[in-house]
Amino acid sequence: MSSSTNKKSSGQRSVVYCHCKLTAPVYNANTLKNKGRKFFGFSKFKEIEGCDFFRSVEGDSEGMDSTVKEEGCKINEIMLENKRLLIENNRLRLEDDELNINETRWRVIRLEEKIKLYKDKMSKNNKLVVSYKLLLIVSWMVSFGYLASGW
Repeated sequence: MSSSTNKKSSGQRSVVYCHCKLTAPVYNANTLKNKGRKFFGFSKFKEIEGCDFFRSVEGDSEGMDSTVKEEGCKINEIMLENKRLLIENNRLRLEDDELNINETRWRVIRLEEKIKLYKDKMSKNNKLVVSYKLLLIVSWMVSFGYLASGW
């Protein structure tokens, strides 16, 4: 069975009949997805027997298309924002890597300076050790010289 439509005057809504040839009243949807949308439905839908007639009110289906388009735009906007954030994240990671490289360079420079200072200290210490060894040898030689001369 097919549904039929009778048109009233141009300013009024048409009368729609369901598959059972009963007038299909206009209902407002209360679901989250379609809240406030108008549709024609079976007049005795709460009863067990009857048809499962359903049709969107003409002109209201555009709202559904626009909602789908709006959701599609939101998804596109979210995807663009996600791409922008990924690019920003990569830029910040590179910047962080550069900062870490610069920090590491400064550490290397400081460590090289410390190594140079320690080398200078070691060189001075080595010179002192050599001087003390020479002094010790000379003092032994003088001591043995006195002992050998019979003093």
